Amino acid sequence: MIGITVIKSGPWFDGRAAHAIEQALDESARRTAQLGATVIRAEQARTYRKETPYDRLQNVAERNPPGWKIWDRNGVYGPWLEGIGSRNFPRTRFRGYAIYRRNLQLIDRRAGVIAEYTFKEFEGAMN
Repeated sequence: MIGITVIKSGPWFDGRAAHAIEQALDESARRTAQLGATVIRAEQARTYRKETPYDRLQNVAERNPPGWKIWDRNGVYGPWLEGIGSRNFPRTRFRGYAIYRRNLQLIDRRAGVIAEYTFKEFEGAMN
C-alpha cells in the first residue's frame, strides 16, 4: 500500500489570493472611474459654449457600494446639459451635449487596459 500526503499551503489556500483579487478589482474600478471623470471634465471644457467652473468641478468619481460612479453630485443643470432633462426638446430647441453618453464607450474600452495593468501590480500577492 502506498500513501500520499498533500499539504495545502500558500496564498490560494489561506485566503490571501482572494483578498488580493478583491483589492485589484476595487482599485481598477477606482482608477477607471477617476479616468472617466477626467475625460468628462475635459470634454465639457472642449464642448460647452460658456463653461463655468461649478459645472465642471461637480463631475467626480465617488465610491457607490459595491462599486464606483461618475456623476455630477446632483447638479441642478446636469440633466439639462446632458439632454435628458424635462426642459429639453420639445420644450426648447436645446437637445443637450450628451457628454456622458458619448464618452461611455471610450471609458469602457480603457477599463480593460486599466484592469490588466492593475492586476499585474497585485500579481505578487496572488502567488
